[in-house]
Amino acid sequence: MKRVLFYAVVATASYFAGILAYISYLSFVYDQGLGSDSSKLIAWTLPPYLFIILPFYTLMFRWSKAAILLRIVLLAGLSIIAAASVPFMMGFGIWRLRDLFSPEIGLFMVLFVSSGLVFTIGSVVAVKQKGYLLFMLAALLFIVLPIHALAAEAEKNRPVVHRIPEQFQGTVVIHQ
Repeated sequence: MKRVLFYAVVATASYFAGILAYISYLSFVYDQGLGSDSSKLIAWTLPPYLFIILPFYTLMFRWSKAAILLRIVLLAGLSIIAAASVPFMMGFGIWRLRDLFSPEIGLFMVLFVSSGLVFTIGSVVAVKQKGYLLFMLAALLFIVLPIHALAAEAEKNRPVVHRIPEQFQGTVVIHQ
């Protein structure tokens, strides 16, 4: 039971670590936020994660004898496949060749590769049976920070309504 619970934490933390990497890369490299697309990001990336990556992660989690480098290479390859499926989720059609070379695909690959790295670290912790507490603390950060960032982005894009009474006479200045 403890192993199944730890697997659930590793799977959840790896997804949110990918989201955190996506948001961070978008912020640092492109100097922009998600805007109103924060809910769309989840809708675009959760299905490939649940139906492409997570089943493979489950096999990797059970395949405890595999070398770490082999795991990283396999998970990076799987990340390319998952990132290529995102344009389909976005409504662009079934994997047009030019979509595979867009900057957005690079961002989604950052998301899925980061997720794979965190999952690999979690599976190594499970195999070695050492470092549970440290990984759980890191997992807590990986889960809380992206949720906070997504909530902040949603709050930032919420329209602000200023009500000025009809009888008001004078100048109105709004500072933001």
